Amino acid sequence: MASIRKRQDKYQAQIRINGQSTSKTFTSLANAKSWARRMETKAELSHLPKKKYQPSSFNEVFQRYLREVTPLKKNTSVEPIIIRLLMRSEWAKKPLSQLTRRDLCSYRDQRLQEIKATSLHRQFCIIKHAAKIAEEEWGWDAKLIAIKTIRLKAEPTSTVRRISQDNNQIAFRCGGSISQSSDATTHHLSLGDRNEEGRVVVF
Repeated sequence: MASIRKRQDKYQAQIRINGQSTSKTFTSLANAKSWARRMETKAELSHLPKKKYQPSSFNEVFQRYLREVTPLKKNTSVEPIIIRLLMRSEWAKKPLSQLTRRDLCSYRDQRLQEIKATSLHRQFCIIKHAAKIAEEEWGWDAKLIAIKTIRLKAEPTSTVRRISQDNNQIAFRCGGSISQSSDATTHHLSLGDRNEEGRVVVF
């Protein structure tokens, strides 16, 4: 709130900003009012949330991530290949202001017809981490909320159980064959061989 007081033939304008008082003296009342209004406007604007920078496309996020984040990781031989592959996708080239959740879901569904769910999961881990770094560390608008809502279907996992050395003879009597290798003995059971819990034993 601004206040103006007349002192002799001059005018002192005073304004309080963030608990601190600032004042300035003028020879005319009009100049004092004008300065007070400018200072009030400046104080109001400083409290408004700043608009985040939005990249032209998600490829801009990928480029910076590839340059600044990937080299800090332990194994960096595979990730650059995956990122460059992602950068060729239509959704990554699309203007970020127009990118929607539908675009990402379409990409997910298309890729699930071409690769395994586990491989696609690794790709989306990179996408989500890149968006998170962009928003939380770079102060960018990278559509993190939309990306985080994408769900991936998990591949069905088969039950795998290794047989102990003590059960070698039992496995052999089940009708399997034994083949020796340089480092271990491998037992090959028929598809009908099951353990006591009814699960197929895979070696």
